[in-house]
Amino acid sequence: MNDYFANKPTEEIGAAILEKVSQYYKFLDTTGLIYLWRSLYREYFKAQIHYGQIKKEGKKKELRVLYVNEFRSLCQHMLALTTTNKIEPEPVAVNTDYKTQSQAIIGKSLLKYYTREKKIDRFIAQACESAIYMGEGSVMLEWDYSAGPIYEKDLTEAPGLIKSPPETLASASEEEAIAREIGKDNAPIHIGDVRARVISPVNRIRDIGASSADQIEWQIIRDFENKYELAAKFPERAADILKVDSKRTDNFADNSWLTPFEQDISISQTDTVPTFHFFHPKSAAVPKGRYVLMVGDYVIIDIDLPYSEVPVYPMYAGYMVGTPFGYSPAMDVLPIQNAQDITMSSIMTNINAHGVQSIMAPRNAGVSSVALADGMNLIKYDPAAGKPEKVSFLDSQTVIALQNYSQMLTQKAQDMTAINSAARGNPEAGLVAGVSIALLQSTAVAYNGPLSRSYAACAEDVLTGLLRILKDYATVPRTAYISGESNISYLLEFKGEDLSGITRVHVNLGNAVNNTTAGKWNLAEMLMKYGFFKNPSQVISVITTGQVEELLDSSTKQNLLIKFENEMIQRGEKPKMSIADDHRAHFISHANVTNTPESRLDEGVLAAQQKHMQEHLDALRNTDPNFLLMLGQQPLLPPPPPNPGFIPPQGGPGGPTPPAPQGFPGNAPEVGPIQAVGDTSGLRDVKNPQTGQVLFDN
Repeated sequence: MNDYFANKPTEEIGAAILEKVSQYYKFLDTTGLIYLWRSLYREYFKAQIHYGQIKKEGKKKELRVLYVNEFRSLCQHMLALTTTNKIEPEPVAVNTDYKTQSQAIIGKSLLKYYTREKKIDRFIAQACESAIYMGEGSVMLEWDYSAGPIYEKDLTEAPGLIKSPPETLASASEEEAIAREIGKDNAPIHIGDVRARVISPVNRIRDIGASSADQIEWQIIRDFENKYELAAKFPERAADILKVDSKRTDNFADNSWLTPFEQDISISQTDTVPTFHFFHPKSAAVPKGRYVLMVGDYVIIDIDLPYSEVPVYPMYAGYMVGTPFGYSPAMDVLPIQNAQDITMSSIMTNINAHGVQSIMAPRNAGVSSVALADGMNLIKYDPAAGKPEKVSFLDSQTVIALQNYSQMLTQKAQDMTAINSAARGNPEAGLVAGVSIALLQSTAVAYNGPLSRSYAACAEDVLTGLLRILKDYATVPRTAYISGESNISYLLEFKGEDLSGITRVHVNLGNAVNNTTAGKWNLAEMLMKYGFFKNPSQVISVITTGQVEELLDSSTKQNLLIKFENEMIQRGEKPKMSIADDHRAHFISHANVTNTPESRLDEGVLAAQQKHMQEHLDALRNTDPNFLLMLGQQPLLPPPPPNPGFIPPQGGPGGPTPPAPQGFPGNAPEVGPIQAVGDTSGLRDVKNPQTGQVLFDN
């Protein structure tokens, strides 16, 4: 495997990586893909070209160029349809025990903190935006040792915080790393945190021979970073880093593919320098994986892959089959946008040249003009020479034809993206029926379905990667501020080991209907019907936010407590009962603990179960009924009083037999005839078969 460039030694890997970068840009230039991406980028950010002005073109500046950016408008509507639904992460636990389920709740709260406070959802949305107008976009995650608050405790208690110098990464022990780090002018040590960045397809170098996006093995991420920050992070290599040219250009491609801003930067000095992050996953050819950081031509870090997977997560709007590149409907709309610009510029040029009426008069007619206020003119003429006539050189039929052509182009672009007029909030004049408008809107949503699924998949990958990095590198306690969330009591501070039971994150995109006022009202009415609301403030919260987590919070805590108690019973331990428990829910769940042959043979388990269940039963019988009713629980009725006519058994087992009750054979007293009421002629001479006594006396 020594011939594989990814296995070359440190002194050779830098040149091999730069050669791969050079080959990639030559491929983009030869195939024209780089020019397609450049055109898409410039069309999307068209203001970089026109600067908000109607441009003058032509040899004598006689042409007027007007840009009407339908391209960006359609892309923005696609983005809105995709990202308007809130990302709802659901961590997947390895099993259903109490500890793991608690970790899942911590993980969910933590992901909400990172998406809200650390803006991870913004990076995912930016990758989605890039995928819409360029075919693909990616999010890269990395652990930044210099981020986060300063760790003020004993460093020997947290060796995971120390980042060894590059030349000793593979050999230095933790003690040596700590000693070197402490000796650096007592530089502060931070607890570290996850850093995210969005990568465009231009800067995601990959194997151009891969037949699909799934076949990509290695990746090189090209970016530009502040060289002074890099020198501070890697002081042993500061001299080399500061030597790197700060110009934005490099030797890999012609500057024509750069954006206008990058072209301007390329001719001047900045503080940023090109960096290259090489990632190779753990594989048969490279068992431990590999990560190389280069600044310019210098290799700064060369280590085994420090993550469980390559932390680059792409999103594709579609796929260019047979290649490792993405494809988007926006690519097909681009020529239509160019035609639209030509059409609108033609209309603007005609109006600019002939839109102002002219005055026609015979020569020597004695016509003169006097300028008045507000641009008006007073025309003086000799009546004997004839009245001047106003003349318009603007052909209205041509303008109308161009306008119709422009509308046709707009319709074609809408058809190709399924972002129809109703989805853009501007239904056609004849379209007034609500059902018809809803049908058009649902068509746009359905067409956008694959993009939404790709967005959700990218969010799942990014959030899963985020948790995996935290599990590996969050070695000391840290606080995530989640005030206002319903799960606040589950997350005060955490470490990576608190997330060990989470294997993956699933993402549910929130229902777009619930983002509307009508949807929130409908949700509130449904919850009210089933008795979820305990007070008016909860109703207002649902109507305002559309979120129901607060309503489910108490039941979630109760279910976790029941799981915890079930695990105690399975160990033969009796949990402690509280009169405020949901006794029926506890009773039913605890009854299932011994539904296995093993637990039935364990006397300790049976005893713990029976004693604890009896406590819940006694609580429902003996607790103040008003207390239970306040908690929404129905107290059990007390047992009925004993029957006063009932004589309890005497003696017990082996004792003397009690006398038979009065009226039974053996002690049966004589009973007189029953006085019948009504006609009993048919019952004459009816006797008791045991005594021969006449039952009815007529």
